Amino acid sequence: MNASASLSDINFGDVATGTQVQGDAVLQNMGVGPLQLGGATVYGAGFAIAQDNCGPTLAAGASCTIKVVLD
Repeated sequence: MNASASLSDINFGDVATGTQVQGDAVLQNMGVGPLQLGGATVYGAGFAIAQDNCGPTLAAGASCTIKVVLD
C-alpha cells in the first residue's frame, strides 16, 4: 500500500522581536491508504507546536492541521 503526504508552508511574515504569532500547517494524505503518524515535531529556535490535530492515523484523501507558534 502506497501513502504519500504533503505539508503546507507557513509564512509568518515580518515579526517584531518579542511578538508571538501562530500559523497553521496543513498535512494532507495524498496516498491511496491510511498514513500512520507519530506526532508533529518542529526544529529551530523559537518554534513550538501549539496544537496537533492530526491523531495517529490520517485516512487517504484526508487532511489535518498542525498549529505552530513562533515566539
